Amino acid sequence: MEQRNITTQKIIFLGAVRVGKSTIVKILTRKFNFNSKDYQMTQGVELHDKALEVCGHTVDTVLVDTAGHELYKWVVKPVCDESAFCALCFDLTNKDSLSILKAYLEELSIQKSVLIGCKFDLQSRHAISLSTAEEFAINNNLKLHLTSMMTTSTEMEELFYSSITDYASES
Repeated sequence: MEQRNITTQKIIFLGAVRVGKSTIVKILTRKFNFNSKDYQMTQGVELHDKALEVCGHTVDTVLVDTAGHELYKWVVKPVCDESAFCALCFDLTNKDSLSILKAYLEELSIQKSVLIGCKFDLQSRHAISLSTAEEFAINNNLKLHLTSMMTTSTEMEELFYSSITDYASES
């Protein structure tokens, strides 16, 4: 099967407030300060550039960090087009965060996506079991990836590299 030559890709980070979307973006762009506990809520959307190597081609990605607060939900729909790749993020310590993703899947025309379970390292506080997350992934035809504060930028890049490569080879 012939692979498409991807040169630009929009990656939209969707999920509830405080699930870890901004942390993932900051890890990917190598701007995350592991020594700081300061949290600034995303207002609307924030855009970041990141180059990824996919199948021997450089993919210029625009990382779209969306606000998870209900107040900003109206901003999300215009940003999500069929060419976008969505990172559906949920917090393993927040039982409501998975149902919010279900609403996104029902409301938006998401064609390409990956399911990211954040805060895997906080296992004593998990409110969502791994089996529940896996079942959600299977029922929605998604690949599940688990992340934590210990996930390196290289590991995060690999997650998106493999996900984008999978979709490039399917086209």
